[in-house]
Amino acid sequence: MTAGILFAICIVNFNEERLFTLHPPLRAKVREYIGSAVSEKHPFASLFGITLFSIPPFVLMAQLMLLVLLFNLPMPFSLVVLIFAAAFIEEWAKSIAIYAIAVERPAFSRGEMSSSPLWR
Repeated sequence: MTAGILFAICIVNFNEERLFTLHPPLRAKVREYIGSAVSEKHPFASLFGITLFSIPPFVLMAQLMLLVLLFNLPMPFSLVVLIFAAAFIEEWAKSIAIYAIAVERPAFSRGEMSSSPLWR
């Protein structure tokens, strides 16, 4: 699943403009990749899809790696750190798409991209 998601993201973002830019910051590049997955007509569905397809493979891998790293610490301390760190990783992963959409498309954060008349 992780390989399929990464392959699909790379296929969508494989163009000359993105390949031959000179040393953009990594944060800007990741934000641009995630922001390109947002549909103009259905931004909320895109946000749901990005979150849905990023949490199971990537967050699970990060949490399992954290479990392996914290396994050698004393039990009470490692359990508390593991719980807080796992929650932080999951909430951070949920907010990546919102941050990317808000920066790449400012109209979304102002509420101008909404397709529903209830949100206007």
